[in-house]
Amino acid sequence: MPTEPNFKFCLHCGKKIPIEATFCPSCGAKQPIADFESSSEPEKPATHDEAAKAASQTDTNPSQPDSEPGPTVVFTPTSEPNPTSDRPNMASAFDRGIKAAFTVKGRFSRADYWWLYLDIVLISLVVTVLFSLVFFSKGLVLSPGKTIAFLLIGAVVAVLSVIQFTATIRRLHDTNRSGHFLWLSLIPTVGPIILLVLLTQPAVEANNRFTTSPTSTHWTRTWWSWTILAVLSLIFAGSYVSLSTITRAAVIASQTTDTPAESATNGATKGGSLTLRDSQVRLSQQKTYHQAYQNSNWAKSTFAIDKVVVAKTAEAVKLDESDQQKAFNGVIAVHFKIKAGRDIAAYPTQATLNTNLGQQVNSDMSLSDTFDGDLNKGTVKDGNVYFLLPNLKSVASLTSIRLKWDAFYDTDDENDNNFAKNFDTTLKLN
Repeated sequence: MPTEPNFKFCLHCGKKIPIEATFCPSCGAKQPIADFESSSEPEKPATHDEAAKAASQTDTNPSQPDSEPGPTVVFTPTSEPNPTSDRPNMASAFDRGIKAAFTVKGRFSRADYWWLYLDIVLISLVVTVLFSLVFFSKGLVLSPGKTIAFLLIGAVVAVLSVIQFTATIRRLHDTNRSGHFLWLSLIPTVGPIILLVLLTQPAVEANNRFTTSPTSTHWTRTWWSWTILAVLSLIFAGSYVSLSTITRAAVIASQTTDTPAESATNGATKGGSLTLRDSQVRLSQQKTYHQAYQNSNWAKSTFAIDKVVVAKTAEAVKLDESDQQKAFNGVIAVHFKIKAGRDIAAYPTQATLNTNLGQQVNSDMSLSDTFDGDLNKGTVKDGNVYFLLPNLKSVASLTSIRLKWDAFYDTDDENDNNFAKNFDTTLKLN
């Protein structure tokens, strides 16, 4: 059949539309302007020579019946647009969704909507993987780089959210329903199911009150659309930062909780804090070991160690006041007592410590108490010497420590070979 002279077909959805339309009333797709001419060619009148030739052929074939039909007139209809030439797909649906991201007027076909929905789901999966990599990186510690990554992810989520929201409204319009039906999603369980059923309904063509042409101004050229995206991006990024902070606090809290078996075994105290110079360090575990070390065999002086405190920090710590300038999560505090029997110079604050775990560290002089050095006869001094461990699994994992420090005194006796002393002792922690 030839095409009706006052109609043509939409290149996108294949619906019949007025020939002068520049946009499809059903799907909103832009239409080319074309002239639809007559769909058939009139038969050309026969010339005098052709008529004579036909009469001659009739005379030479008298047996041919008079009722034989004449030449067949062939009608060539004007070519109709193929409705399947521009069928919705993932790419076209996403393109239409992006272009109409801030448009709630008009309609969105069922096929376009569900292709767009698939696009958003796939992109969301990729964003979720990236978010997980960023979220759990660097031990949940929030850094400027991680904050920027959260902001970029928030911007992507904001764009996808706006596209999904407006596309859903236009899909409801396609079924001749108001966008206010989105409020159904707030009803627990039943509401989303009803909304899903409505979104799967076919388009309503007759008397659809939402058939409007899309606006000509693209949303990227309007300030208010960018403002909305910026606000949404900040909201999403802020929620990610808050979630990261809360999760990190929960992890730290869980690490400070010992199982009953562990508590019974190591007897460590949970929580607490430790003051290192001007810094207050939060602890997850700590335990005090009372010692009875005493050495009075040199220079009539007495060196004693009466207490060792082993602590595990709640998180990796780096202190500006420290000599090491490195992160640590374990602290060993050794309490010395010195009584000088003569003028001596002793340096426990420069001691070296070895653990049963194979670690060797030097004392941190900046954090340790100042009580050693030159000591005159009769002087009694005491203080703590601090050792920072870069990796302490638990307080119970330390079972022994070895300490080495030096002391000496001045003498004019060339035969006095006892003027210098290297102290070396191993303390059991149990």
